[in-house]
Amino acid sequence: MPTPLISLIVPVYNTEQYLDECIASILAQQFTDFELLLIDDGSTDGSLPLCQQAACRDSRVRILTQPHAGVSAARNRGIDAARGEWIGFIDSDDRVEPGYLSAFVEHGTLRRDCLNQQGWKVLCDGTCTPGWQYPDICLDADGLRRHIGTYRVINNNAPYSKLFHKGLLDEHRLRFDTQLAIREDAFFVYQYRSLVATVHLLAATSYHYRRERQRLSLSHQIHPHAQFLYLKEVLPPAIARFMDTFALWDNAYARTSYRDNKSTIVFSGVKALYAHRVGHAERLSALRDLLDSPAYYSDPHFQPTGPTKHLHRLCRTLPLSLLDAALYAPLKPYYRMVYFQRF
Repeated sequence: MPTPLISLIVPVYNTEQYLDECIASILAQQFTDFELLLIDDGSTDGSLPLCQQAACRDSRVRILTQPHAGVSAARNRGIDAARGEWIGFIDSDDRVEPGYLSAFVEHGTLRRDCLNQQGWKVLCDGTCTPGWQYPDICLDADGLRRHIGTYRVINNNAPYSKLFHKGLLDEHRLRFDTQLAIREDAFFVYQYRSLVATVHLLAATSYHYRRERQRLSLSHQIHPHAQFLYLKEVLPPAIARFMDTFALWDNAYARTSYRDNKSTIVFSGVKALYAHRVGHAERLSALRDLLDSPAYYSDPHFQPTGPTKHLHRLCRTLPLSLLDAALYAPLKPYYRMVYFQRF
């Protein structure tokens, strides 16, 4: 088979309800020089048969299967198997308009050192509404410094609605971090941004991101605190490398995003300590790591914001055991009550 220009990677895990619509929207693309890699991540519903039916109907569809290992492992499997020069990611409960790929090819900058990025629409309970639209503009380092805030370039840190160069990913051995169950997409995208010289924003909004009103249960929304301790070590340095690459430290929007990311990681980690069963000694150790890490808080570009700012101050003035008790008293009953409501 001829080598396709684009490889589209769709991780599939128990999304039978939406999968047919997703696949059909991809196969209906006006631009046809692509392959579709469906990575079944150990689905237990009818997702795999739907993938197999699509492969029978269209030779551009390839199916890879694996035991359930998470979305990052599935995406990595797709990257490794991709034959296209360019790689795009689509979630299996989302959909794209017929002109999604042609917008990249006809209006983008398909160059190794350029990240092409579209806007998107939001799909909620069957209704499609505007999400975010960019102007059609290619930003070099100077343009990014001047316009990153104007166009909110880093508001979307997910891999969807973007094209990534397969050779660049392989050269730098860039893959999704399978140790992360949260913000793994942002970690990947920020690492990639540091490898390019330009960002091309496209006016198209052909990607439909599904956001249903019924949210996942709280137990799935709040991850164990160990995830945030790890995220704290890897994501801020990746964002800082991007800031260094494009000399963005003097840009208020970019600097605020960096500061808010660091603060949110800490506050989410603190909440996780009381949303799950964590022993007293482990809680104290994690609180110290989250709220009083010298390396984290001596960063000259970081001033804590929101609740993290107050927790950091309290950690420096109160004995750790007293701070833990002050947090435990309201938070533990709250999360216990919410769990009972959910289950």
